Amino acid sequence: HQRRERLGLTAQVELARGGVLLRYLAEHLADIGEKVTPPNDVGEILLDLCELSWEPEDRMNLGICLALTQQDGPARQALRASLPHVEELDRRDIGAEMLCELLFDDFDSQFAESVEVLEQEGDLPSVEAWLMEVCSTVPQFWPAWFFLGKTREMGEDWNGALEAYEQAAFLRRDQSEIYSRVALCSHQCGMTDKALASLDKAIELEPHDAGLHADKALLLHLEGHRVEALEALDTAETLDPELEAVQRVRNLILGKNINVEPT
Repeated sequence: HQRRERLGLTAQVELARGGVLLRYLAEHLADIGEKVTPPNDVGEILLDLCELSWEPEDRMNLGICLALTQQDGPARQALRASLPHVEELDRRDIGAEMLCELLFDDFDSQFAESVEVLEQEGDLPSVEAWLMEVCSTVPQFWPAWFFLGKTREMGEDWNGALEAYEQAAFLRRDQSEIYSRVALCSHQCGMTDKALASLDKAIELEPHDAGLHADKALLLHLEGHRVEALEALDTAETLDPELEAVQRVRNLILGKNINVEPT
């Protein structure tokens, strides 16, 4: 209690201002680039703050501060309690990654190695098992869901890939690449309307991406909607007529022979 009174951290504390300070401290500690050992009083004050009733984002920032000052147990508790309720996407990503680092040994290296294995089409079952463990342990970490979708997609488990991509999209609603993969898997699962809706969402996020418009043109063409397909193709050609994907779809729709390999 004496420590709280010294710093004005009483029951009447202005939590809104305190939340701003927590975010500032979390960002400052992160900028240092490594975990630090705080003076005893600072560490004790951070632990005292755990007893206050913070908003979810503030409690998450407190968890980040605790993690960066090597107080892993309280950090895990604060992050687990707050992450499901944090709405700001970028901040939640930071908190989720921090929790992964606390719960998995050498997490950054393991994650990077898993992505490298995918790129080299290596041991997919092992990568899938590890990513599933990450998703189960820290379900707010959307990159794990995204790469789990890629792993399953490479194994042609279209329903499983769709499930993973949809979870990634739920967590991170501003990534066109996720919606593009949802569209592909939906098409493979015979869900044409869902595939088109997902492409429209991707295009809404990246309206100047010629490849997305070309994908939509191809899907419309495959479903027999020639007029709409030509309109989408025209948009793609206007944006980038030299893009390989646009050229490929153009020739497919217009029935020309080409030697371009599918992407």
